[in-house]
Amino acid sequence: MRTTISPERPVRSPFRSGTRGNYMTSRWTSITALLVILLLITVPAAAAADGVLSMTIQAGKNTPAPDGDGTGAQQPPAQAPGVQNQSQAGILQQTQTQDKARTCQPGTACNASQLRHMITEREELINAGADQQVRETNALRLAVHAFTVGAPLLGNSSGAMRGIVGQLNASAQATLRAEEQIQNRNVIMRTLFGGDAGAAAVIQQEIAANQERITEMNRLISECGDCDPETRQILMEQVALVEQEQQRLRELAQQEQADTGLFGRIFR
Repeated sequence: MRTTISPERPVRSPFRSGTRGNYMTSRWTSITALLVILLLITVPAAAAADGVLSMTIQAGKNTPAPDGDGTGAQQPPAQAPGVQNQSQAGILQQTQTQDKARTCQPGTACNASQLRHMITEREELINAGADQQVRETNALRLAVHAFTVGAPLLGNSSGAMRGIVGQLNASAQATLRAEEQIQNRNVIMRTLFGGDAGAAAVIQQEIAANQERITEMNRLISECGDCDPETRQILMEQVALVEQEQQRLRELAQQEQADTGLFGRIFR
């Protein structure tokens, strides 16, 4: 009879399983501790980096742009509305003055002071050594010169004023020729037939046309929105000179027509 001996199975020690559990528990504890340490290190660093970034952005807002236009720079305190309006008005007035200086053409006045100076110079030039009669005759020539050099100061009305001044100048030439014709009339012809009725009629015709021109000139000056008070006053003074000259010519024409001579009534 054979006896069968079965192989022995290894007997597990009860202490081996407990050792493995303790090892795994210790391992997870170490990992958890590492994670906690990493969190403690990274969270303050991230907060510090965020603070630095905020300071950098704020500094960028307060720093002027490289092109020097001051974009992003700290703005000065806002001014009161009244102060802003006064500042804007001053800038506008300075700009208008500069524009007038830039667009001023040679031979024209850029402002009221220059206009008055140019009128005085021309008056001294044309009246140098002249008697009272010549001075009166030159009054219209002086006014034409004043309006010619001062027309740009009228702004939008300058073109219309130049047109009237051109007509006024042509009228001055016509009345000057008629007046010279009256003064040079032959003594015999004046004694027999009186004054030069034709020359007197020319003068009266020009006076009527000039009266309409004077009315229009007064309108342009009074409605001039670009004129300062001094410029308006100077131009009105010149209009008054034109009116005085028209009155003198009117009296001259009337006297010439009243002079009939010996036979003038027969032929008139």
